[in-house]
Amino acid sequence: MIRYHIKQRLKFFLFFFLVIASFSNTFTLHNTNKYFTFLERPEHYRAHKKPYVHCAFFHTTATTAFKTNGGNTGVFDLWGSYDLKDVALSLQTAQKLPHNPITNPNFKDQSILFSAAGKIKTVGLMLHYEHELNWHNIALGIWMPVLNVKPTSRYDLLNKSSFTNIPQAPTLIDDIRRDIHKQIGFTSNNWSTTGVGDIDVHVRWHNTWDHQCMMRCIQLALQAGVLIPTGIKSNINNPASVSVMGSGHWGLYLDVNPEFELRQNLKVGALLGAAYAFSHTKTKRIPVYKEPAIFSSLIGPVKTQPGITTKVSPYLIFEHLTDGLHFNARYTYLRHTKDSYCDMRTDKSIASYLTKKPTDQISQENIDTNIFEKKKLSKWIKHYITLGLTYDSKEALRNWKFNPIFYTTFDTPIGGRSIAKNHQITVGVELYF
Repeated sequence: MIRYHIKQRLKFFLFFFLVIASFSNTFTLHNTNKYFTFLERPEHYRAHKKPYVHCAFFHTTATTAFKTNGGNTGVFDLWGSYDLKDVALSLQTAQKLPHNPITNPNFKDQSILFSAAGKIKTVGLMLHYEHELNWHNIALGIWMPVLNVKPTSRYDLLNKSSFTNIPQAPTLIDDIRRDIHKQIGFTSNNWSTTGVGDIDVHVRWHNTWDHQCMMRCIQLALQAGVLIPTGIKSNINNPASVSVMGSGHWGLYLDVNPEFELRQNLKVGALLGAAYAFSHTKTKRIPVYKEPAIFSSLIGPVKTQPGITTKVSPYLIFEHLTDGLHFNARYTYLRHTKDSYCDMRTDKSIASYLTKKPTDQISQENIDTNIFEKKKLSKWIKHYITLGLTYDSKEALRNWKFNPIFYTTFDTPIGGRSIAKNHQITVGVELYF
């Protein structure tokens, strides 16, 4: 009999991990942005008998980023390497200047590489309301962050050794860069704005099975939602600005949350999900050729079809370290596939990298390679670890009004490709009515 139960349990876990594997390439919620993460809490997927309001303060900071091909880079280098030669050529082409903006013969036609470094800090509140309908295990909810975003950028010359024979070369080059930025129309190296993120309106079905498959309890939640594009959007005249969440795209998502209570005070589970964003056309800076999009001088409508964002996030919960105090640890894998772009300008007399034709200097192969590399920059991967503590006043037998649940989490990246290393601290409370 014991051997039979062990076999049944092994079969169940094999099935569970096969389910996770099947979702890993097909299925996220608020995680559709390479600069911000906003990881969900598994506790919000459980059945709640009463409506509740959740309010959380959060602070994030990012000072470096993971490169597309590995290694570290500046947080504003995520759209390609900054070469002043390419930026100047973009300005000359887009504004039809009679000469190269770099007039100093010592630097003309030379590769001048910069690191577009800096810092992105945010502070804000996450607001969440959940209402149980007491009908077929259905709940409705709405989630929204309110935040202040404050990026600061700087430009560090990388290939200084190429200009050691020129007196005061770094100062002269930086003066040229500043003048070119002014001609492009860039207003500042800093940015600060306050607004909301995308609003998530969702419906969730949940069910619970007690004492099944040698588990104390099995819970399953399915959540589907709509992401409404109310989030902060970047300013094309300030390369230090960043969009929050979907950058103007409507989206749909589906999340699946199986959770298993293996024994008293020990739970394991996983958040599995996918988000799809609809195409959207808006005015952007379009690279003329190799320069990063945010530093281009060519402006026009671009239609963007975002890739699919998928998530696998297993977690472990140890409950009642003391009365009402729980500890949780979670790993999150996020993957965003490549976006597609279409130049929607009616007047394409000034060619962008998407409409460029081969010339004596540029072959079709080089054009195709450049398009492929820029499309590749829109793809990203995140690996995050989350550690958290939760204090449930009701489980601690505290007779407090609204039965508050307090929690704090720390999210930190442990790897990734083409993302900002965004660290987040969150402190929140849930109030039940």
